Amino acid sequence: MHVLRRRRFRQAAVQAVVVYLLLVLLLVVQTLSAGGDAIAALRRLTFPVSAVVGFVVPAGLPPVAVVLVLAATLAAQAWLICVVVRGPVTRPEDADAGTAGDPRVRVVRWSLYSLAAGAFLSHLVPLPYSVVVLLATLLQGWVMMRFPDVLRRTGRFHRTLMLSTGLIGAGATCLRALDIAFVLPGTAGAMALTLVKLVQFLGFVWLAFVVAAQMRERRWSTLTVLLGWISVLVGAFAFCLDNFFDFGIHEPPVFTFGQLHAVVAILWEVRSAHELAPGRTEDGRAALHKTPDA
Repeated sequence: MHVLRRRRFRQAAVQAVVVYLLLVLLLVVQTLSAGGDAIAALRRLTFPVSAVVGFVVPAGLPPVAVVLVLAATLAAQAWLICVVVRGPVTRPEDADAGTAGDPRVRVVRWSLYSLAAGAFLSHLVPLPYSVVVLLATLLQGWVMMRFPDVLRRTGRFHRTLMLSTGLIGAGATCLRALDIAFVLPGTAGAMALTLVKLVQFLGFVWLAFVVAAQMRERRWSTLTVLLGWISVLVGAFAFCLDNFFDFGIHEPPVFTFGQLHAVVAILWEVRSAHELAPGRTEDGRAALHKTPDA
């Protein structure tokens, strides 16, 4: 609570968590009154954290243990929402920071916040899968175009590679969501699908370029960079396991790796946005190490 009191949007964070918990309570009660499966509903409402916990916790637990696990999952999900909404730590010197009026920084920060928030809304709001993917890809494409604007120690060649790999990968994701390239008959359709998957993998190459650039920028902390690399490795592994290789691993673990990537990506996006806040200059990394954070 001491750390939360110093957050810029602390009241909004508390309100968001309260609204979320009330929404979960109402939907679970509605499911119970309709004779439905309340545990399944609670798993859906605590996604993506529940997907990770569901794989780690052994199957066959008694109902009381399942309820306790889901309650802990709900608390973890509420904490994740608080991390997304609460904003960066407020410092007295932030008011005089030189980046406070930079519109490019504000655009990137709020785009990253929107990406993180969309990860929750996509599972609370019932939308078709293709619509969710297209909206997320369009927002991510916007971030891909604007992120190089806030990098100070990245050369033109690195920026060009970053932008090209990101936009090409996002375009492949859109094609796959729309099933445009797979209407060809027979072998041609399968080859088109494989090609789109290979191009779609460039999205992880873009993320690797971004995290590598963050390593050279002193405004991002070591923990943020570490979360970025974990997101790259886990996401790329899950994508390859699901699309290119078959190691005899059952589908739920593959699905869980993807959701673990989603959770880590949310934390990376939020921390990256927090540390772009006013007052985080190129010598601000040491100050960030002294502050408890997400």
